[in-house]
This record gives sequence, structure tokens and C-alpha cells, in this order.
Amino acid sequence: MHDAHIRFGFRIGADVICEKPVVLNPWNVDALLEMEKDTGKRVFSILQLRLHPAISQLQNKIQSAKDDRRYTIQINYITPRGKWYNYSWKGSVDKSGV
Repeated sequence: MHDAHIRFGFRIGADVICEKPVVLNPWNVDALLEMEKDTGKRVFSILQLRLHPAISQLQNKIQSAKDDRRYTIQINYITPRGKWYNYSWKGSVDKSGV
């Protein structure tokens, strides 16, 4: 459904935020890139962490607390990149802005 929702967003003139994976088939990326060019809109991918075990544990801990306190939580998420990254299209500053 991501591909269809992204296309819909472009058709109504919106930039789109989409969780990963943006598409299931690599050939769909080319069509979305064309739509970005045609519409002037962009798709931005994000990684959803809501199911990460550490996040689930934290949520359970807060929900099981016996009080009505409010919590301020800061999460720093660091993703290591292996040597493969610099050899993929993602490692190209021209293509990914990295």
C-alpha cells in the first residue's frame, strides 16, 4: 500500500512521509522518482521503532507504573553502517546527500 499512498499524496500535491520499506519491488522506485520530478513533491522515508523490543519494554514499564506522572523521554537512535554502505547508491553524496 505504500506505493499507492505515495502516488495519492503526489496527486493531491503533498510531500509524503512513508515508513520503510517504501516499495516492495525495486522497479517501483523509478516510477516514484518520475512522479517526484513531475509533481515537484518528495517522499521521505522513516524507520518506525514502535515495535523495537527496548521501546516496548519502556512502554510497558510506564504503563504499569502505579502513578499518574508524566514522563519526558529522549531516545537517541544510532544505526551502524557496514562497509557495504559506501559501495551502494546510498553511499553516493550525489544521490543520497550523505
